[in-house]
Amino acid sequence: MSKHPARTARLTQEERTDLSDRRMIECAVQLIVERGISDTKLTDVGLRAGYSRGLAAMRFGTKAGLLSRVAHHVTSSWVTRMRTMVGHKTGLAAVLAAVEAQERAIVETPAQMRALYAIFFHSSDPSAEYRVDVARSLTAQRRDLAGWLREARDAGEIRSGVDPSRIAGQVLSAMIGTVYQWIMDPAASVSELHADLKELLGGRYDLQRQPGPVSGQPSSRRSPSVSRSRKA
Repeated sequence: MSKHPARTARLTQEERTDLSDRRMIECAVQLIVERGISDTKLTDVGLRAGYSRGLAAMRFGTKAGLLSRVAHHVTSSWVTRMRTMVGHKTGLAAVLAAVEAQERAIVETPAQMRALYAIFFHSSDPSAEYRVDVARSLTAQRRDLAGWLREARDAGEIRSGVDPSRIAGQVLSAMIGTVYQWIMDPAASVSELHADLKELLGGRYDLQRQPGPVSGQPSSRRSPSVSRSRKA
């Protein structure tokens, strides 16, 4: 064995820059959740990350530049998570995997999800200093969902007459609404909200059946709120 302890590999300048940027972005996420976008200052981001007051301004330029990097970072993390969980799945299995990915993101990286939606909501203000292109993100998500639902229709998993694009819009609305409830209502159960949505998509509210009960028979469907009240 060598008599000299192994030396820790020194980071290159590029690696140090990437590391400091990543730390500041992570600290920005925390500050946005704690203080809101308006009270998140570039100087505080640098200090929270353990650097100088001016480093964040040097790297990101303005708060708009910082918010852009935060949105890109969190969105990229979400896309990677979703693609990993969907993998080679197709049809309804892929849709359910996307819903599961959202639940995991909320449970495992709640600050990132809160910060991202804070930036999304902030973008609806015409006077906001930074406005992310939310429409572009929604379009991409609807496109993915519509593709999987088209596969489900072709495989006979859902009715042949349904329009995958329209169903995709409804599924995405339900997913976003689930996140909204989690943010606005601390008492909302993330697991129950997503379980109900997955049940809606893959089980009790089967898209293979025509809406409404069979004539002469009572409907077997129960609302999620009823289900939870009976479990309580």
